[in-house]
Amino acid sequence: MANDHVTDAKNDLRTSIARLKEAEAEVTRRRQAVPPPTFKEDGLLLMEAAAIRAELTAHELLLNHMEAIAVQVDPPTAESGKALADAIRALDEMKQATTALTRFLDLCATLTDKMDEHRREIDRRTNP
Repeated sequence: MANDHVTDAKNDLRTSIARLKEAEAEVTRRRQAVPPPTFKEDGLLLMEAAAIRAELTAHELLLNHMEAIAVQVDPPTAESGKALADAIRALDEMKQATTALTRFLDLCATLTDKMDEHRREIDRRTNP
């Protein structure tokens, strides 16, 4: 039963890693688009790429840790189960941090858009 949870967690991580690699490749494609992104868009893409890379690295490290635990202790023991539970809790904390970072990046994009609107309004009023 415990092994099923471990296998499920590893499979979830592998799926997440694949999804994150696809997202990272998509950001790279968008940065290399023709016409190229504006300075502002490129900055936002760089922040998005950094967030994706951080989450991807965390997932890869956790998967490696889980696999190392499985290799070190066969059959599983209470100690290895606790270590695995700690690793899963760490993943949940990383997911929460990534969600907060994503919200922050969304707010940065919204703020940048509002600043652009304000600049255009000033330009419109000063240069009719």
